[in-house]
This record gives sequence, C-alpha cells and structure tokens, in this order.
Amino acid sequence: MATFDGRGYNIGEIVDKEHLNVSRNTFNKHIRRDKTFPKPYISTGNTVMYWGTRIQYWLDKKSGR
Repeated sequence: MATFDGRGYNIGEIVDKEHLNVSRNTFNKHIRRDKTFPKPYISTGNTVMYWGTRIQYWLDKKSGR
C-alpha cells in the first residue's frame, strides 16, 4: 500500500512504483477526475503539486480504513 508523507508531490511522484504504481493515463482518466480526489495546492503552467497528507487521507477513506 502506498504511503505519502506530509510534503508536496508532483504527478510523476504520485504514479511511480513507490506510490500508486499506475500509468499517467490511468491517473488522469480515473483518479484525478474523481470528484473526491484532493485538489492541487499549486497548479500553474506545467507545475501541479498535491499535498501528500490529503492524498493519504483520500486513499484511506477509499479503502475503508
């Protein structure tokens, strides 16, 4: 199971083998479009950053923990 620290993560770090282990297309089509998925705290140009604690909370809620 993926664990996220309380720091910022870019999309490349979220989808890598250490965390969600999904392709970028799968992330964009299924996870990012989910209305309950946390919004990025930075979204300018090519930079999109998410808080790790919010992603971890979302994953725990989805898995029923």
